[in-house]
Amino acid sequence: MSKKKNTTIKTNKKMEATRDIWIKIIAVWIFILPLFVFGKIVEVPKAMQPYYGIVNAVDFFAYFKAVWLQIGAVIFFIGALYFRRKHQIGYKLNLFTGTLLAFAGSIILSFIFSENKDVALVGYLDRYEGTLSWLSYCMTSYAVYTFASTKDHAYTLIKSMVLSSGVIAVIGVFQMFGFDLYQTEFGKQLILGSNYKAMGQSLRFPFSERTVYSTLYNQNYIGSLVSVIIPLIAYCMTYTQKWSMRVLFVVIAVLNLLALVGSKSTGGLITIAIILPLTLLFVTFKSKVHVLLKIVVPVMMLLAVLGAYQHPFVQTQLTEVMQIFKAETPEESRFDSIKMQSNAMVITMKDGTVVKLQPDGKQILVFDSSDNEVESKIAKNYIYYDIPESTTKLRIALFIETYKVQVISYNEDKTTAQRLYFDYQSDYDLFTVNYAAINNSDLMVDKLDLFKNESSFTKRGFIWNRTIPMIQKKSLLGYGADTFALNYPQIDLFGKTNGVMGYDTIVDKVHNTGLSVLINFGLLGLISLSIVIIISIIKSHPLLSTAIIGFIIVGIVNDSIIAITTLISIITALHHTPKQKTYG
Repeated sequence: MSKKKNTTIKTNKKMEATRDIWIKIIAVWIFILPLFVFGKIVEVPKAMQPYYGIVNAVDFFAYFKAVWLQIGAVIFFIGALYFRRKHQIGYKLNLFTGTLLAFAGSIILSFIFSENKDVALVGYLDRYEGTLSWLSYCMTSYAVYTFASTKDHAYTLIKSMVLSSGVIAVIGVFQMFGFDLYQTEFGKQLILGSNYKAMGQSLRFPFSERTVYSTLYNQNYIGSLVSVIIPLIAYCMTYTQKWSMRVLFVVIAVLNLLALVGSKSTGGLITIAIILPLTLLFVTFKSKVHVLLKIVVPVMMLLAVLGAYQHPFVQTQLTEVMQIFKAETPEESRFDSIKMQSNAMVITMKDGTVVKLQPDGKQILVFDSSDNEVESKIAKNYIYYDIPESTTKLRIALFIETYKVQVISYNEDKTTAQRLYFDYQSDYDLFTVNYAAINNSDLMVDKLDLFKNESSFTKRGFIWNRTIPMIQKKSLLGYGADTFALNYPQIDLFGKTNGVMGYDTIVDKVHNTGLSVLINFGLLGLISLSIVIIISIIKSHPLLSTAIIGFIIVGIVNDSIIAITTLISIITALHHTPKQKTYG
């Protein structure tokens, strides 16, 4: 009997030692993942090449993160399956693993039925959140769920995320003060490798000076990261008893908040305004601190909130939030319809004026409602045609050097104008947006008027009004991972006459994580993922739940990205580890 007991103890020790090794490997892996910045020449999806006007692009911030994610996830998943088999843990499903499997199934089904499988598999430019990446999130979550069994395991993984965010924040803070690592010669050599000689001198990122983007490419993603990391820092501080580590965590928190301020991420700032007080209150009331401090901290927080509200920036952001559903009173559109007849464009105005634009080599011919040709006139750098019959002044202008076309409708005193923009490819006698030919299917755009102020949240209202009708067409399984740009109505000439969105702006993401999941994987994917997240929020340590909630809140205006969603896939899997009983 004693011999059997000793054998069981040895087996358990060996199993726990194996868990420890896997957790340390995953911790190193997750530390490295968000830091990848390296150039890779990638092909622009064929369907989108006419919009970009190029065949290849260079990706620095997403491609190799995706590769690192997928390699690690496969290794960890296979390791988890083998671990379960070897130690006879079994593969029995529970509510968490069952819904995680259902979500993985929705990802696979959406890929099978996607019309853009090439993009759905690997993902879109600057993102690479395709089927492989989303399945990697699921595999990573399952592996962590298998290996993490103690508070030490949870702390090891969370600490690794926090330390990695510290590196990201340091790079961001330097950018905030005018020193951009990636614009130095050393930085260029670091991220270009063998392509440095060919591309080093011409490399420029499309960011204004002192923009904080660090290793994440977009300043909004700094907001997403900080919204998740701040509660994780608090978690680490309540766990460790080492004052040196606590000081380090405080420094990392300050650096993250500085990077957030420098990024000017509205979504991140609003989320932190919600998450930071929750985090501080939790730590204050659960920690072994003097009762006076438990009174002082809430009072100081209240004063800080009142002080922040007086700041013009905060007032502007709050006003914008309040205005999003409030109806604007813009001038009614003077354009009634736009139709293509072969390669000619027919524009009908609200006053009944009809004008036809016919390609003709290096110029265009313009005809009025009676099909009479309108005389052309030449200005300094454009040819223009005035339509005399229009009750408001209507002018068509063809710019000679750029071959851009403007259809301009002035009011009577010429104080305001509504403009229709597009391009003219004279070599092919085609009206286009960039190089994409305009056809009637592109002009028939379904939209809602849910967001009355379409310019709100940096034009997200415009995007969301056109995204929601897309969901109705493929509501069950969605369009496939990361295929939004290929299915969104990029040519929306009539909708863009209000000037909210540039006529040639390429909309490549939803700017809302929930809508993105719904577009990608349909209701099946959204419901199963929501259950996974709800389980984790309910069962997790309160500070880990706060991090997940921060991700959800900032996800209202930001998209999912590999560097941050991978963190969430790990955090959600830690809900079954023992909750910390004592605090700092």
